[in-house]
Amino acid sequence: MATGTTIAAGTPTNGEGAGPDPATVAEQVRTAVLGVAGVAGLHPGTGGVEVATQFAGGKISGIRLGDPVEVHVRIDPVPIGPLAEQVRDAVRTVLATFGQHPSVDVVVADIGLVVPSTDDGRS
Repeated sequence: MATGTTIAAGTPTNGEGAGPDPATVAEQVRTAVLGVAGVAGLHPGTGGVEVATQFAGGKISGIRLGDPVEVHVRIDPVPIGPLAEQVRDAVRTVLATFGQHPSVDVVVADIGLVVPSTDDGRS
């Protein structure tokens, strides 16, 4: 019976280099996600449960490799559906370069709202 450890598809489990380095995959996913117009940043998760890919020497918050891959984002005030699909496509493109084809869940964890100016232009 599994003990709750999630290992991304293609991730080496025996130290013999059976798949791509999770740090490299997560870094490239992060770069692709942050390159999508309307994404303000990654979000570490809510409710006290951190979403992250951990690896020797660090972690990348907001991305959890596995099946499904989870990507939690903060976005600008833009239509959510199209943006989530663009993020999903960007992640799938990166994962395909590593021979990985898991499902991808995009979670919009925060939306930056435009705060109306109180300056009415009068002096």
